[in-house]
Amino acid sequence: MSDIVYHYTTAEALLNMVEEGRIRLRATNCDYLNDPTERLHVLEVLNRYLPVVEKELNIDPQGCIAANFKILDSPKNKHKILRWINDWCSPTEAFYITCFSNCADSLPMWNMYAQNGGGIAIGIDKSYLKKQYNLDDVLYCDETSKNHIVNALKIFYSTFLRNERDPEKKVHNLINGFGLLLKNGS
Repeated sequence: MSDIVYHYTTAEALLNMVEEGRIRLRATNCDYLNDPTERLHVLEVLNRYLPVVEKELNIDPQGCIAANFKILDSPKNKHKILRWINDWCSPTEAFYITCFSNCADSLPMWNMYAQNGGGIAIGIDKSYLKKQYNLDDVLYCDETSKNHIVNALKIFYSTFLRNERDPEKKVHNLINGFGLLLKNGS
């Protein structure tokens, strides 16, 4: 696997990124991404896999938070739930992201982010990025990714939620933190 990741963009955007011989990448606030259903997808994934993870980690039933996601997963309430997520989860913490691809020549990336092939792909060494930023792989969720999702959720749970006692903060951290790593496979 290469140590280079690629940021697909337009030539105009590259000119705006260059400053005094250095490239300055801009990050997007996660509240303004192009797919408003991503946070609902997070709830669906957590609803499905969180009980498995809490069982495997031997979480005391009193400390389990999986039940919170069962309440949120009513098809009749999807719009209310999305409004609640945006109102409750977003204002307390802003998360920003910049996206990269491991693929140097990806037709979908050229089409979506680089003017239908008329833009550029900037190659950046991962070790450089890791010195300054958190660099995490996104999990594209489908039936084949169950083990990856469960393992990533176990790590996230053990690292960020194990000692948190407030159930609301746990839910908030799962939606805003772990949720950034998930994408719908379609």
